[in-house]
Amino acid sequence: MNIDFSDLRLVWPGGLVRQVAARLAPDDDIEPSTLVWLMVEAFVDPRGFSAMRDGALPGAPSTGSIIALWDGTPSDVCRDYLAALLAGINAGAVKPYTPARYYRRRTEAEAHPSALRDEELAPALCKVIVDLDRRGYFDDAFGSSCSDTRGADRAEVARDIFVEHLGADTPWQWPPAADADVDMEHLYDLVELCYDMVARPSIRNYHSFYEEWDYSDFDRPAGRFVYRWSVNAALSSSQSSLRMSQDAPDEGQLVTTPNDPRAQLPDRVLAASGTAKERDRIEHAITEFRDRHATREAKRDAVIALGAVLELRRTEVKDHLGSKDEGALFEILNNFDIRHLNRTAQGDYEDDFLEWVFWTCLASLAFMNARTGRQRFEES
Repeated sequence: MNIDFSDLRLVWPGGLVRQVAARLAPDDDIEPSTLVWLMVEAFVDPRGFSAMRDGALPGAPSTGSIIALWDGTPSDVCRDYLAALLAGINAGAVKPYTPARYYRRRTEAEAHPSALRDEELAPALCKVIVDLDRRGYFDDAFGSSCSDTRGADRAEVARDIFVEHLGADTPWQWPPAADADVDMEHLYDLVELCYDMVARPSIRNYHSFYEEWDYSDFDRPAGRFVYRWSVNAALSSSQSSLRMSQDAPDEGQLVTTPNDPRAQLPDRVLAASGTAKERDRIEHAITEFRDRHATREAKRDAVIALGAVLELRRTEVKDHLGSKDEGALFEILNNFDIRHLNRTAQGDYEDDFLEWVFWTCLASLAFMNARTGRQRFEES
């Protein structure tokens, strides 16, 4: 199927669309209502719903009415359309949405937006949660918001869950108020807990009497994809160095992440870890180091764990870094009070130095993995 992508503009990143679409129908039977909901969420306006309601597919050539498919019969047309849409995203043919720059914005000097301060970040994160709640992402956890199917009071259900997991002193009610007078630690508690509660509804049905949507067929991994992307988008526009982790062992937790290419190193090194013991040590190091409450001792433990991995691979270190760099690296690890606590070990260094050693060790592992991978590729 050929699609005209000229009027389609993505709100979601292409990678997020692929992740959610991959979970829609493992058996390739895609219901029209499921495809409609994806189109409504992923694109800049609800073109998907209005077009399909009229028996058409946005950007697709006329293939006959699909209104007859609304009785729930699996749709080959919908499956083919989704496949063509994903192919267009992969090829870069579907463009991301960018707000139009009208006359004044084009002619006036445009100031770069300043990063959000904590007092501005809190409402932004609460807005993420409330917006997703309006789209049914917390109905699976707290009950439906639709009057036709509403059971127990959602606010009471949510409050009970908050008290159970966050303690009786948690200030949060449901839905969270953007102007709530809470400290950032309580806010981060809520953000992490909501990651465990969120689930994306694959289907929504309109109840005309109350003029409300009812959501069903919940998918927790897909909900977490969308939630994590939304939270990280808010965090990346702020002064905070926190990001929500997408990988084990700290998946769904807010962790300290540098705003530069180093942020990719943990995932790269973990993906290439050779043995279970090596992976366990690297996971321990990463978790300890980027915990938002990490102390100096915790960061030192993280460096010790990476040093142990490098020690086990010391021959590779010498082969790929060279003997001089290998010697310098282990001199740092051994002659400062990192691995060996003795009278000769130098301990008068700042925390910044410890961070530099951590990233140097992690980068060394990534470098060796890349070199080893190239050699294996060349040999094959």
